[in-house]
Amino acid sequence: MPRLDDIVTGIARIDGFAFQDLCIVLLKKDYPNLNALPPQRDLGQDAVIVPFLSAADLRVSVAISKESNWSKLKKDCRKCKEEGHEIDVLVFATAGSVSNEKRQKWENDVRTQFGWNLVVHDKNWLRSLVELPDFEAAIETILGVPPPNGDFSSAIGEAVKRETAESLLGFSDTLPRVGHLERPERAKVIQVLGRGGRVLVRGDSGAGKSGLLRVLSSSLEKQGPICYIDSRRVAHIKSDAQLSAHFGLRPPFANALYRLAVNAGHCSLIVDQLESIGQLASAAVMSRLLEQCAVMPNVSVLTACRPWDLKEIELYLSLVQRAGFEVIDSAPLEAPLVRQLLIEIGVHSPSEELVELGRNLLHLSSIIEIVTADPSTPLSSLRDALALWDKYREVLIRREYSQEDPNRGKELVAAAAELAKRSLSSEGGGFTLSYPLGAAQAGLVSLGIVKLSALGTYHFRHDELRDYFYAWHASENRQLMPREVAAELPVNSRLAVFEWMLRIYQARYPARVAAFVKEAFGV
Repeated sequence: MPRLDDIVTGIARIDGFAFQDLCIVLLKKDYPNLNALPPQRDLGQDAVIVPFLSAADLRVSVAISKESNWSKLKKDCRKCKEEGHEIDVLVFATAGSVSNEKRQKWENDVRTQFGWNLVVHDKNWLRSLVELPDFEAAIETILGVPPPNGDFSSAIGEAVKRETAESLLGFSDTLPRVGHLERPERAKVIQVLGRGGRVLVRGDSGAGKSGLLRVLSSSLEKQGPICYIDSRRVAHIKSDAQLSAHFGLRPPFANALYRLAVNAGHCSLIVDQLESIGQLASAAVMSRLLEQCAVMPNVSVLTACRPWDLKEIELYLSLVQRAGFEVIDSAPLEAPLVRQLLIEIGVHSPSEELVELGRNLLHLSSIIEIVTADPSTPLSSLRDALALWDKYREVLIRREYSQEDPNRGKELVAAAAELAKRSLSSEGGGFTLSYPLGAAQAGLVSLGIVKLSALGTYHFRHDELRDYFYAWHASENRQLMPREVAAELPVNSRLAVFEWMLRIYQARYPARVAAFVKEAFGV
């Protein structure tokens, strides 16, 4: 019983004031109305229970001492008498050992000399309580002994703080040339969490789910620590032990978050990018963590995924059906607002199709980028997402063109396609780049198309942009079919790519569509 030994050693080491603090915490198990008295000159009692219900309630006074001798107890009793304390029961808590014979003698002497009933709690009482889960926080705080197989609260706090900072690295909640857009969903989420609910934000790709979660993290941080996990950072894990190891903590990880909430009064778990791991073993680990934390007191739980993933992935569906997550939709922007923003950036008389396209935050941001890079670019052809990304690619080529290096733009989009393949082939979408970066790679980083994460890996700014670049290159330059794509991409990456390739073939190579669809169902 090494932990109990550590606790006993800790009790022997602390001073009388710390021992008093510990005993008061333990005594509240039996005396929940116990009120500790402030540090003062010795008045004979260290805590008191004031009767609230009726005159018949017992008046309980508490004396605490590391010493276990009659002279100390008698001294406290005399002091209480001199101070005029009205007492029915005196509880004496001590770190020493009190035999049954001695206990009976003390009880009789206190009753005879002072007229009170005496209750003695000695080291055996201490030993019976100090390892209970209810007192883990107090034992750690007062004695410096962590829970069984657990970590210090400070270590847990630092670990989740580090993960949160790295997950949010480089995040901006503003649109270029527009600034911050307040989302009506934010108030709905805060309301549900405020009444103790848990929330799953549902929205299409580019709808702003991650942005909403990240803005909400700032609000929730006022209540207590935040554990923000970007699922792409833990895509490689296959068990809770590996998740705990990722944080540098002992498993189970849910216990660490529970202790964080107990010690801080409240904490929040936010899991982003669930769709990125839907077909991986890590999906089960993260879903289980969400379910475990959803039933914990003082823990707010928030996550997000796309409608397709919520419908097709049973693990995610169970979050709603079994764990009681409330679904709140990350709705498209209102059309009048999009129209106004487009006019403000110089798009005069935007078409209905362009306004509808801009109701998706990712698409609106990309439209703004196109207009900023080349204000003369005609936007009348932008009727859907494929046309938008085609135009985005064309503008990239034009803006990177120079007489000194006329192929720079084409090299940049070719590099984007190659990096998209590497991203899609990895767990979580991360990939590494060798230094020094090539000119095209450096250009992609400079433009914010790919971004460096805190782990030292690169990710595309958004999965939709990555999927498009791969599909465009696979369709236009390589004329790939589903079996060839399946040979170089894992299962979890294929569906979105197939969808983009089908759009491209339908728009530009309709003769290939039937064979593509037939083969896609075979892989």
